[in-house]
Amino acid sequence: MMTIYPQLALSVTLAAAEAVPKIDEPDNIYHMLIWGMVLILFLVVGGAGLLWLRHRIAANKASMAGAFSLDALQDMRASGELTEEEFRTLRDAALPIDVQALVQEQDDKDPNSTLSHPANGDDEDR
Repeated sequence: MMTIYPQLALSVTLAAAEAVPKIDEPDNIYHMLIWGMVLILFLVVGGAGLLWLRHRIAANKASMAGAFSLDALQDMRASGELTEEEFRTLRDAALPIDVQALVQEQDDKDPNSTLSHPANGDDEDR
């Protein structure tokens, strides 16, 4: 067991008491108020930034809602609004995958596939 000398214990206690800042001093209160205001300002500005970002993302999603889907492009091709070449160009631009490989794979499985053949049946490439 360890023996603590009373004089050493008293000096450690006094040193610890002197290290703690005193709240009632005007200088310390002033610094606490300043940093408190800085923290509140940071939270308000950060919250406003997050709200702006959320609004921006929602607006971006709303503008994407009017974009063409693959089904809409196929319907436009079937009704004659798009030529086969326009359809393929838009389809290839909209899909981030290798469409030619998919078309070839589908043709290997099903020669009457609508992926490579237009809806009306006349394809210039074949």
